[in-house]
Amino acid sequence: MASSPPTSPTLNARSDDLRSMMFASSPVRPLAGTRRTRNEIDEDDDSALLNLSSRGFGANANDLAAVKAYATRKKLKVEHIADIDLFFSANTPQLHEGLLFVNQLLAVQKIDNVVTTQPLYLIVLKVNIDSIIYGALLSPSARRYKGDELYKTVLGLVLTRRFDIPNNIDNDAAMKRKVATVIKTLGTEARSQIKKDLAKGVHVKASKDNKDPKPTMDNAASHQPLVVLAENIARHCADGFQVTPEFCARVALMRRVYMKDNSDEFWNSLEDELNFIYATATAELDPVTRLKPTATEVAKRVTKTFRFILDKDRKTHGDPKDKANDALEAMSTQVDAHQTMIDTALQPAGVSGEGGGEDSAEA
Repeated sequence: MASSPPTSPTLNARSDDLRSMMFASSPVRPLAGTRRTRNEIDEDDDSALLNLSSRGFGANANDLAAVKAYATRKKLKVEHIADIDLFFSANTPQLHEGLLFVNQLLAVQKIDNVVTTQPLYLIVLKVNIDSIIYGALLSPSARRYKGDELYKTVLGLVLTRRFDIPNNIDNDAAMKRKVATVIKTLGTEARSQIKKDLAKGVHVKASKDNKDPKPTMDNAASHQPLVVLAENIARHCADGFQVTPEFCARVALMRRVYMKDNSDEFWNSLEDELNFIYATATAELDPVTRLKPTATEVAKRVTKTFRFILDKDRKTHGDPKDKANDALEAMSTQVDAHQTMIDTALQPAGVSGEGGGEDSAEA
């Protein structure tokens, strides 16, 4: 067996030095031309050395310019673009993280403010305006379904009832604009929803381009009976709303027009049909006296017309064996206070009739 090589204290000491040197960290060689002289080292400020750890996160001019250009292209506000300088000048990772954290908190705060700072009256107002708009669109007294006339009527009712609106709304143009925007937006949504309900009542899908004035309907026997259709549409109205024969007559008129025109012009066509009914009832001379009809005679003519429309709808739409329409015979004619307020506001002077306003005398 081979013997170990001889060792000596001198060799061991020399080996230890080599071992220590082998595993020691190698110094980084200075770049050419950057070697410092002894005089420069002697003149070093100790405080600057202590702050050395705070360096290393300074802004790179090219990076900063690129980020600012991107922010401008994304249409970031000027004051936010200025914050980019602050972020890039952050000297430590901790400061970077701190700035990011503050901005996250700011984003959360702004999201919270969108909800918490929305005026309570606007939240309450939307619910109440919805009930007024549906009541106005479905009222037997309605003559206009779009435009300034309907808008002014709804706005007048809103201002009369207040609905938690601040008292200074009459002198606050911005607040008035908010209320006006709510009315117009909800009006558009309500008209769209009623048309969808009418489509469901005749089992039809609107054409893709929505321009076909004469849609193809399912067999009339598969249509919803008038009472079912009326109750389905009435669900949008205020709590306590009563489905009456007058209301059903107005829904029957809507279905009559919808069968002819379910295009974007539906509401205009509905107004035209109403104008024809009232114009005819008003213009035709009394067959006996040959005089212009009185308000009572006009009301009788309007009532007679709407009863004809209602009876024709009952006979045309729905399964003849379905007894849903029998409910019309026992249906109450009483209207709740909320709807009465709306009907009265819409009622043209001197015009009444079943399906066209106040209860009229028997035809």
